[in-house]
Amino acid sequence: MPPRIPDELKFGAVKFKVLTLGDGRFAFDYKPSPEVPRKVVKRSNFDDLRKAAETIATTILNAETAAQDLTADDRRIYVAARDLLEPQAIHVDQAARILVEAAGLVGGISRVVEACRWFGQSNQGVKTATVPEVIAHFIRNLRSDELDSEYVDQLEDDLEPFGKAFPGAMTMVTTNDIDGWLRGLGVGLRRRRNRRAGLVTLFNFAVEQGYLPENLKTAAERVKRPKVPRKAPALYTPDELVLFIQQCHQPPDKKSHRKDYREFLPVAFIAAFAGLRWAEIMALEWRHIHWEDGVIEVGEENKTGYRLVPILPNLMAFLVAYRGRQGNVCPYANRKQVNNAVRRIGMRAGLKVGDRKYANAFRHSYVTYRVAVTKNMPAVSTESGHSVAELRKSYNRASLEKVGLQWFDIKPETPENVTQMPLGIFASR
Repeated sequence: MPPRIPDELKFGAVKFKVLTLGDGRFAFDYKPSPEVPRKVVKRSNFDDLRKAAETIATTILNAETAAQDLTADDRRIYVAARDLLEPQAIHVDQAARILVEAAGLVGGISRVVEACRWFGQSNQGVKTATVPEVIAHFIRNLRSDELDSEYVDQLEDDLEPFGKAFPGAMTMVTTNDIDGWLRGLGVGLRRRRNRRAGLVTLFNFAVEQGYLPENLKTAAERVKRPKVPRKAPALYTPDELVLFIQQCHQPPDKKSHRKDYREFLPVAFIAAFAGLRWAEIMALEWRHIHWEDGVIEVGEENKTGYRLVPILPNLMAFLVAYRGRQGNVCPYANRKQVNNAVRRIGMRAGLKVGDRKYANAFRHSYVTYRVAVTKNMPAVSTESGHSVAELRKSYNRASLEKVGLQWFDIKPETPENVTQMPLGIFASR
């Protein structure tokens, strides 16, 4: 008959209740200290469980013995401190560490109580919520306000890793936490700056919703904004644009996995010769192209609000074949599909599309060449939605006037004043 398993294991003043698990193993649980969750020790046989219990009991008893080696006065102070801390469920040593840390933060022990009073007043009414909970609330509100879905999707993708990195209370996230997380992303300065901006928006929302105290600069705002060196926008040359258009004309081919991008041609024309942003093109419908007036109407919902963009002669020559169409100009439903199309067409054309800086090269090319050709920044400001100041800083490259003239001379087949290019595309020389 197997020996009886006792209900508990006792070593001096330390006791452990023995548990028999459903899989036949034995276990006991104990609490190392008031601030630490209970731990469970499991063993496959009882003798191993007894040895583990004895080791842990010895550690506990040794700690208590060390405390007994104090002088009478020290014991009195220790016992008084222990009794004062009992309602807080923390040990004396832990309380000492917290006090030292707090004193370091506020400039001395004498200011700890004062700082706590101020904190209590500032945090009256602050609701407790974890970072993931605040992020979820933030994204729900953005979607209910019917903000641009791609913007919200991107913001959600950016914030989700932050919530995983800091699953605790929103109020506990520090400036150093955020700065360290941003630097650890391994992204460039511009991308880090954009991620910081998303966090600032999140933390401001937390203040509005009562998850953080009012009238205080948030931890995200206190993170230093990365300074991004200003570089001239990446451009395409007229020859590169012709190569891109040629690739759009190519028929699909299952063998080489070439997709049919001919429906993307109007998008490429408008991006290159009207300079609309990708988001503006995706929102564009054929009814927004006013053929008789020679303008494209960009709606109020876009980044720079309502504006009219002129349809230049070469753009009109390309678009006239599509006159009478209805619905959306862009054949794709989201920005990711547009990005993929631009990247794949560009790769087949041999263009520099892998580098992120070329993501908006069509618009940058239009604005730069338009400024160089017209020498009229106020007019280009109205057309593009950029401020005159931004045009001066980033797009003022007068030396590219000749290249700009070639850019806006790219056109479909016209009379004999042009030099033919493949697939019916022509440019004057």
